[in-house]
Amino acid sequence: MAKKSGSPPNREIAEVWTAMQNMEHSHEQEKKRLLRISEISLILDSYDDLFTQFDPRQYSERALSQDFLGEIKRGSRDKVSGYVELTLLVPSAIKDPNREMVIEKRLKGHFEKHYELLLKEAKERRMRAAALVLVGALMAVGAAFITDEGYVGLFWVLAVILLETTGIFFIWTTLDDLVNNQSERKPELEFYKKMSTCQISFLPY
Repeated sequence: MAKKSGSPPNREIAEVWTAMQNMEHSHEQEKKRLLRISEISLILDSYDDLFTQFDPRQYSERALSQDFLGEIKRGSRDKVSGYVELTLLVPSAIKDPNREMVIEKRLKGHFEKHYELLLKEAKERRMRAAALVLVGALMAVGAAFITDEGYVGLFWVLAVILLETTGIFFIWTTLDDLVNNQSERKPELEFYKKMSTCQISFLPY
């Protein structure tokens, strides 16, 4: 009786095991890559670098420095959406875990607050836009109704022209403004969305 061709069972098991190991290794490499490109690292001379020098209040209330915000905005542009790790390097001689807890809470509070404000603003703008579009549509319907009913006379002609042009103007300008505003505000919204869920770490150097 002729033997069946093919690899021995042990060899097949080894090949499957190797493939699984390669997949797991690839997954770990991808995870490390995502973590690496998601990190924003800044070197500080002191904790005060994070805050404006004109605000004398304590860290829990103090306004953040525009230079600091500008740096992390630039650093977050090419990071993975949904996850950002902010690493702040501070001199080992001044490193203070208690201060860092307060500062971390202040930073997260700032990012979360501004993200919520931007979401609220976007929602209110959409609601106003919807109301104006509705008004414009009602004007257009009114013009169509007058025309369909066959009203005659200069007054009705002017009414149709006014309703049609105003209705179209309302709809067009409102939608144009909404699209342009969303396009302009999107980078800022994306920034605060990322930073509102970021992981903040303090490391000594």
